[in-house]
Amino acid sequence: MTSDTLRPSLNKISYLILIFVLFGNLWVWRIFNHNLLLGLLVVVTTIFLFLSVSLCFSLKKLAILFFVFTLIFQFRTSDRVSLTQLSNDQIRERDMRLKEYPPVKLSLADRTFWIPAAHWLENRRESIAFFRILDNISYVVDPNLYFFANHPRQRVGIKEFEKFPYILTPFFVIGLFQLFRSEKDRPFLSVMIMVPLVIISFIGNINSLGPFCLFPVIVVAVVSGLGQLYKLLIKVFKKYCNLAFVVFWMFYITNFIQIIVYEGI
Repeated sequence: MTSDTLRPSLNKISYLILIFVLFGNLWVWRIFNHNLLLGLLVVVTTIFLFLSVSLCFSLKKLAILFFVFTLIFQFRTSDRVSLTQLSNDQIRERDMRLKEYPPVKLSLADRTFWIPAAHWLENRRESIAFFRILDNISYVVDPNLYFFANHPRQRVGIKEFEKFPYILTPFFVIGLFQLFRSEKDRPFLSVMIMVPLVIISFIGNINSLGPFCLFPVIVVAVVSGLGQLYKLLIKVFKKYCNLAFVVFWMFYITNFIQIIVYEGI
C-alpha cells in the first residue's frame, strides 16, 4: 500500500482543519461565554459558509440567513457612536489642528479670495462624519485586530484580546486571495465582507466582542490558506507531509495555550 493511499483525502483534511480553527481560538469561546445563542449562531454560519464556498455545497441561502441573524446581534450589542458628535477631548484636538492650517487664498487679478480649507476639512459635519467612517473601517480591516490584540492601536476603555493565534496570520491572507480567485463565489463573499463593513462603519466599532459578524469569513479564509499549506506539503515532503502537518499543529496548539494562559477565557 503506497503512501498516497494512506494519505487522507483533502476533503477530510479540510474538515479537520475547520474543526481546529473554528474551536481553536479565543474569540469563539469569548462569544460562547457572553451569549450561548450567539456562539451557536456564528459556528453554524461558519460551517454553512465553509460548505458553500470550500466544498461547493449549495447552502448559500442558509449561510446568508444565519449571517443576517449574526448582523442583527452585531447591531444590537454594539454601542452606537454618533458620526458627527465630538467629545470634549476631540474638540480640543480639532481646535489644535485648526490652528496648524496655513491661510489658503486664491488671487485673481486685483482680488483675493480666502478659502476656509481648515473649516471644510475639520469643522463641517460632513467631513467629520466622513473621517469617522474611515476610522471605523480602518479598525475593522486591520489584521492586527484579529491576530495581535489590535497592537499598536489599542483603544481606551476596550479590553483588546488576541482573537486568533498569530501563527495563522499568513494563512488568512493566502486563504482570502484563494477564495476570491473563484469568480462564482466572488459576489457571495463580497456580500459577506462588505455588508458588515458598511454596518460597522456607520454604527461604530465599540463592542466588547469585536466585529464577530466577520468571524465566519476569517475562519473560512484561514482554513483555505491551511488547505493550500497541506497541498504544498504533499508536493515538497511527499510521504512525510502528514508528519510535517502534525508538527505545525503542535506549534499552533502551543500558541493557543499561550493565549489562554495570558488572556483567560
